[in-house]
Amino acid sequence: MTRDDAKKLLIIITSFYPNFHPDNMSMTIDAWAMLLQDDDYKEMETALAVYARTDTSGFAPSPSKLLDIVARM
Repeated sequence: MTRDDAKKLLIIITSFYPNFHPDNMSMTIDAWAMLLQDDDYKEMETALAVYARTDTSGFAPSPSKLLDIVARM
């Protein structure tokens, strides 16, 4: 994933989870991009959709949660 991909993913996350407000969105984007640089955006987007449809916690996913979903797909 690129930084732009991470930004798109985080925009989707903020629309799904209105309580998700990182203190510094730019740093959050950079951190997600660093962690997910070797991963495919479409897979992460699909994992986010799976998470949003199945998780009942009300909390936004972490990168590791999405990676876990990708590993199980």
